Amino acid sequence: MATQQELEQWRRGLRATFPIVGGLRRRWAVTALANRLADPEVIPLLVEAVGGDDAEVASRARAALESLPPGPGRDALCDAVTTDPAGPAARICAEKGMRPSDHERACLFLFVTRQLDAYFHEDFEFQNLRLEYERADAAVRAHVMDVVRSGDRRCAGFIGTRKALTECSEAEIKLAIDSWLRHEDWPTPTASSRTPASRWWRIATRCSSAGWRKGELASVGEDVLLRRLNTATPVDGVAIAAALAAKAKPGGAAAQAVQAAHTGSFASPATPPGCALATPTRTTG
Repeated sequence: MATQQELEQWRRGLRATFPIVGGLRRRWAVTALANRLADPEVIPLLVEAVGGDDAEVASRARAALESLPPGPGRDALCDAVTTDPAGPAARICAEKGMRPSDHERACLFLFVTRQLDAYFHEDFEFQNLRLEYERADAAVRAHVMDVVRSGDRRCAGFIGTRKALTECSEAEIKLAIDSWLRHEDWPTPTASSRTPASRWWRIATRCSSAGWRKGELASVGEDVLLRRLNTATPVDGVAIAAALAAKAKPGGAAAQAVQAAHTGSFASPATPPGCALATPTRTTG
């Protein structure tokens, strides 16, 4: 892993402008970066070099990026394209057929780079795109909305009405839950939807195995956790159930108590983004 000092030295080297010496420093920097392709932190500097005025340095940087194998370095290159779909890295990825290894990120990447035939083959109902849209920054969201407004009728469905949780399929809900757990991310809770306790017990067990918030409640007794569960918000309720799952095997006393306390329904967190998303609005800086 490159240190911040090394990255700064290479950055200054790429930007050196002194006659003769500046050219030598730029070539030294791009050579050093090309030898560190396993480190994703060097990729933005190579992308910068591709767009620079020094043709030889740009050619070397491009060759290095074109040789990236699947892995963190290629993912970092694709992230750079997602941030700047019209930038110098976009053509490299398009020509070499590169895309992120994470399926959700790949869907976002294909959409903002306007590879729409490939995108709709992967994510016809915008489930993965909406998950990534919710966690993206304002610039990436703006790129998404530029494509939505591009005139392709297939993209119009991204802006739609809410879909009730009860209308979501098991596959849609599983997709959202897997995403939340993988990114350690959970939407803002809402009291507008309900879901059976049995489903939340399965979610809680998975949260427990992933270590989600388990440490915060590990020292709290089962009886206290069960009392808290009765009045907990949806997100806290899942965290509490996860802690209970860590203390007792499913089917044990704690599991039975949780299910008995919530046999009717349990307030869910926000409807999974793959199932419902408020009309996206373009954020301006």
